[in-house]
Amino acid sequence: HAHPSTPFLPHHHASSTSSSSKHVFMETISGLYDSVDSTKSLKYTLEEQIRKSAQLLQTLQASGTMIESLVRGQFKELEKGVIDRFENELEHLAVRVKALEEHQGLTTPPVPKKAP
Repeated sequence: HAHPSTPFLPHHHASSTSSSSKHVFMETISGLYDSVDSTKSLKYTLEEQIRKSAQLLQTLQASGTMIESLVRGQFKELEKGVIDRFENELEHLAVRVKALEEHQGLTTPPVPKKAP
């Protein structure tokens, strides 16, 4: 046995090593805890971004359908307007041709019947 006034070096050395190991262990656990906490936060943020992206995608798809419908409606109105103007212009030209033919004393051929 060692004298009480003389420290037992292996025991003192073991205590220092044990304290150092405990410190390293605690740092490792602390880092692990921080990583888990950070991962949870990132997971929540990612889930929130996925949810928002899905909502945005739904909104864009609905908007696309609505815009397509509006464009089709506008195009149909434009097409009808063009056809109406074209038909009116044809009728106007037919009247002018008929007037010219009458003025020249020409007979007009019979108007062809439209197929049903």
